[in-house]
Amino acid sequence: MAPSADGVLGEFADAQVYSITTSGGPLPSNMEVRLRFIYDGDCARLYTGESTDRLSIAADHFFNGHYMEFPLTREGWGMNASDSFTLRILPLAKNAAAGSPFPWGPVLFQQPPAFNASGVAIGLRSVEAVHVVKLTLIAQA
Repeated sequence: MAPSADGVLGEFADAQVYSITTSGGPLPSNMEVRLRFIYDGDCARLYTGESTDRLSIAADHFFNGHYMEFPLTREGWGMNASDSFTLRILPLAKNAAAGSPFPWGPVLFQQPPAFNASGVAIGLRSVEAVHVVKLTLIAQA
């Protein structure tokens, strides 16, 4: 799905909304920090701050049983105490689960979502800060 027009969320207006704030200071140059989101739902969008502008979409993810990751320390992003994000998750109906008929075939999830009694999967299971150490490897012949 393409991002909606500036300031208009489209179907994401009815999404479940989570506010995320990071805290921390400068990191060593060989350290990368990623936010890892484990969620249930059809898809998720991460916006910078509280904005709903399409230019503020930092990442989006279609649920496939894997987590969504966003690199905080990629070029242009500096982790500091004032970083805040808004995560919006759309619900996934049980009839869209593995084996359901779609024009392009069945949907096969790596890890099935958790459906509630109403047959809907939606929610944020966890948010983690994952630290990755970057190494430079030199191969010589």
